[in-house]
Amino acid sequence: MCKYTLITILLSLIITRTLGASSTSCCTSGSATYTVVFTGLWANNNNYPNYPTNFPHWSPLIGAIHSPAVTVYAYGQYASTQVKSVAENGNAVPLKALLEPMTNNVKQVFVSTGSSLQPTATYSVTVNVDNNFNLLSALTMIAPSPDWCVGVDRVNFCTSSCGFIASKTIDLYLWDAGTKAAATEQYSYTGSLTRVPIYQIKTSNQSASVFYRANGQSLLPYARLQLTRVSQNLLSPRKYSFIA
Repeated sequence: MCKYTLITILLSLIITRTLGASSTSCCTSGSATYTVVFTGLWANNNNYPNYPTNFPHWSPLIGAIHSPAVTVYAYGQYASTQVKSVAENGNAVPLKALLEPMTNNVKQVFVSTGSSLQPTATYSVTVNVDNNFNLLSALTMIAPSPDWCVGVDRVNFCTSSCGFIASKTIDLYLWDAGTKAAATEQYSYTGSLTRVPIYQIKTSNQSASVFYRANGQSLLPYARLQLTRVSQNLLSPRKYSFIA
C-alpha cells in the first residue's frame, strides 16, 4: 500500500470521528432500540398558576425517527403548514401524511392513540434507530392555547464516541409556533393571525398574561421526555491492514 493511500485512509478515519462529534451526525455502526416516554407535568397547582378550566389537555403526540436531512421544526424558523396544524388545532394528520412517504429519510412515524392526552398523562412508544436514522423529533400542542407546543427537535441517539446513548432525560418547555398573536398571552385566543419564527415562551412582565410570575421565576417545564436504550447491536468497525 502506498503512503498516499495510507494517508487517505487515516484522514477518512479522522474525519469520521470528527463528524461523530457534531449535533446531528452519527459515526456509530449498528442499530439500537429505545423506549420513548412522554410525561405531562402540567398540573393544577402552584407551579402552574392560571390553570385553565375548559378541558386542559395535550393533543396527540406525533414524532419521527429520521435522518439529518429532515427538520420538523426549529427555534428561529417559521412553522410549516403541517406544524401550524398541530400548534393551532392539535391535528397531527397533515404532519403524519407529510413524513410517512419520506422513506429515504424517515424510518418511523408515531402518533399517540386517542384524540388527546391528559395534562399529566404518560405515553410510551418503542423506536428503532441506526446510523442513518439517528434523530428524534416530536411535538404536541398544549390546549387550550392559540399555538403553543412542547417538543424536541433533532435529538441525536448517537454519541461522539461512536456509540448509542444509554439514556437521556429532556425537560420540555413551552414554545410558540408564531402563527397567531394577541395583546396578552391567554389560553383563550382573541388575537389575529401572524407569522413570526418559532420561539420559546418566557416569563411575562404583563400581569394579564398566563405566564406572569410576580416573583420573576422562570417557567417550569410542562412535560418531560425519557429515552431509554432497551437493546443495541453494534457492528465492529472496519479494520485496515497496513502493508509496509
